[in-house]
Amino acid sequence: MKSSIKILIIILLQFFLASKLISEEIEFKATDIEISNDQNLTIANNGTALIKDDGIIVEGKKIKYFRNKSLLIIDKGKISSIDQNFEIKSNLIEYEINKSELNFSKEVKIIDKFNNLSIDTDKIKYDVKNQQIKSQSSSKIKDKLGNIYLVKNFDYSIRDKVIKLNNLRVFDPDNNTFIVDIAFLDLKKNELIAKDVGLNFKISKDSENEPRLKGRSLINNEKETVVKKGTFTFCKKREKCPPWEMGAEEIIHDKTKKNYKIQKC
Repeated sequence: MKSSIKILIIILLQFFLASKLISEEIEFKATDIEISNDQNLTIANNGTALIKDDGIIVEGKKIKYFRNKSLLIIDKGKISSIDQNFEIKSNLIEYEINKSELNFSKEVKIIDKFNNLSIDTDKIKYDVKNQQIKSQSSSKIKDKLGNIYLVKNFDYSIRDKVIKLNNLRVFDPDNNTFIVDIAFLDLKKNELIAKDVGLNFKISKDSENEPRLKGRSLINNEKETVVKKGTFTFCKKREKCPPWEMGAEEIIHDKTKKNYKIQKC
């Protein structure tokens, strides 16, 4: 009879741990949790984990926690801030808890609800302490104004709300395109700031003109595009220089009135 009571207590303890496991750095919740003391491994199937110090919630089809390495490996999961305004989905996530660093790979999707921003890429590194996301993979970014940015790599400072973009091609809602080597997207002002830029403006399909603009620097926002030290032409593209173009210290494209202003010729 005594041995039966001991077995029953052990089963109850295992059931409690499988429902909710709490440690100093991480808290699991799942209907199915496996614990291996030999491997210092906890596996949560279809569960969630709260990393208290970082203020992050992890969800995944399978969450592996290597206690001796302070490492989480998540299959087909996502991480989100406690306020749910920021989340990243990925097929594979590695979370070094002691360093507050995450690595995401395979179909990565960033959803920034606070700034109304989405990013699709294949690989990123997220430094939680410094609030920095870096990617060396080709990425697609869409902002709240409907602009689409195709970049080779980017560096997103969440704290400063600034994204550094490299080798950039921009498509605005009017199908105008910008080509830039380096640019900065300021999410506070909803502005793109760039140097050495080329712009191609979209006009009627039946038109023979191909308006385009090149400049030393650019500021692009919802109302206007301002190019400093620019040259502008309506002429069709060809191998030689265009037969007609004009230069100015400042060229302004008014997006509301759909016209161009030349300042300080």
